Amino acid sequence: MPHPRQKHAGGCMVYGVPLIIFVDDVSGNISKQWNKHHAVYMLNGLLPKQMIEKDFCTRFVTSSPHATPMELVKALKESIMKAAEHGVEAYDCKFEEECLLVPHAHFWAGDNPMQAEECSHAGLHCNFFCQECKVGGTQEEKQTDNGFMELFKSGELHTPEDTAFKIYEQLQLSTLSDATEKLKKHKAASGINDSICANSLQAIVDLGKSLYSGKHPDSAGKAKEEIQAQLEAEVNCVVEEHGINPLIGMPGVNMHQETPTEILHTVLLGVVKYFWGQTAYILEKTKDFSIFQTRLSSIDTSGLNIPKISAEYICAYKGSLIGKHFKSLAQLMPFLIYDLVPQKVINAWTIIGELVVLIWHTQIDNMEGYLSNLSHTIEALLNVTAEYTPSILISKPKFHFLVHLPAHIRRFGPAIIFSTERYESFNHVFRLSCIYSNRQAPSCDSCIAFAAQDTTKHIVTGGYWHDPASKSWVHAGQEVLSFMENNTLYHGLLAIPSISENDIRPSVIRLSSTNQSDRGLNWLSTEASKASNSQD
Repeated sequence: MPHPRQKHAGGCMVYGVPLIIFVDDVSGNISKQWNKHHAVYMLNGLLPKQMIEKDFCTRFVTSSPHATPMELVKALKESIMKAAEHGVEAYDCKFEEECLLVPHAHFWAGDNPMQAEECSHAGLHCNFFCQECKVGGTQEEKQTDNGFMELFKSGELHTPEDTAFKIYEQLQLSTLSDATEKLKKHKAASGINDSICANSLQAIVDLGKSLYSGKHPDSAGKAKEEIQAQLEAEVNCVVEEHGINPLIGMPGVNMHQETPTEILHTVLLGVVKYFWGQTAYILEKTKDFSIFQTRLSSIDTSGLNIPKISAEYICAYKGSLIGKHFKSLAQLMPFLIYDLVPQKVINAWTIIGELVVLIWHTQIDNMEGYLSNLSHTIEALLNVTAEYTPSILISKPKFHFLVHLPAHIRRFGPAIIFSTERYESFNHVFRLSCIYSNRQAPSCDSCIAFAAQDTTKHIVTGGYWHDPASKSWVHAGQEVLSFMENNTLYHGLLAIPSISENDIRPSVIRLSSTNQSDRGLNWLSTEASKASNSQD
């Protein structure tokens, strides 16, 4: 039986293109003043891992200071499904032939609150705090032996069908009397909260209150059953006009399993940040913080691939550190606090160092061995945390999210692929497009700017496009291509990757620099010695 794509392909090769999609709120200002925008970026999941990290490969999709994230996602879903229906014609420059590209959503990267919204979940602060599984309960339930042990493993997984069913249940509850209390209990018991329906639910609840209390002009002489029928008609209109979360019913997408654990906010800004705060508190209480700062400033980091450490900054602004600081501290802390804090804290930092090294793997050669090692390390971290401060496992959901990390790595590859650090870096490029807008239509201005930039990048890097006049695929001429090769200044303007330090080419020689400061000096030859001798 022929494949359904065959008639659309017309004999061409058909390639599936997995899309990595990122949604976040970002400021449109370069200054510290907050100018909230919601932005959507995209990456081609087939690119090599070293290219995924380049700004050149990140594509701006859309943004808006007014539309909600789910409204943007709804339009994105429609675009992807439309493109996937018949495919996108392109030119394969390797085999020099036309091909058909079929895009599909691979996974949705983002921080924890955004991923919860994409899953129609109530977020980190509800009783059932995990958007992937049904672990959780009330504080009293989580403090029992069984409830506490459940936090160390994955619970029953959420499904799109079950989530949609619970959303429709909430819509039906909004038509009843005392709907506010019923909805509150339902959300607390399920952890489901759909942002698309939130405003409509509240409007129906408010209408129901006025109708049931007799304060609404249309409520005169109406029985309770008639009022409920009127509210159900309103619910049907809302569902028909706005629907529910567009990702819940997207073909081939299970949002609960395709929002992988984000390592920047979960590990560095979650687990590591918590233990850093606890350690800093202990050091200040014992008045050993100055000793820690001295050790941090003098430690040898030549064997670590980390940025230069500013001990003075880290200790002065210990409550305002960012991801790169925590990544460095995670690998150094056991060597700095070995005699300054309790042994349980040292054990925790030792395991955290192992965990960070495992998570930031760029290539996994033995998947089963790696996942076994990772799972044991996560279990060890949860155990040592339970020994030191068990209450934190109840109050901080991010510790539980680590349990799902091995399953995501098995499915999507190294955790660094679904890290959001590259998108946080690309936010600067987005801000630069915003500051030149006249603010009349900022989202339109950003789209026009990025469309022009992406078109330019495609042309000057040798990309092909279809010429309607000649009815063939063409690319830029040699003069254009050589101009970019000979003028590397424009590489930075277009975020075109330059030759890396490890990229070895014929006729390219890189000499190691000689650091003059490493050479020993004779004291008598220094200016300080001459000044000292003159005073004598």
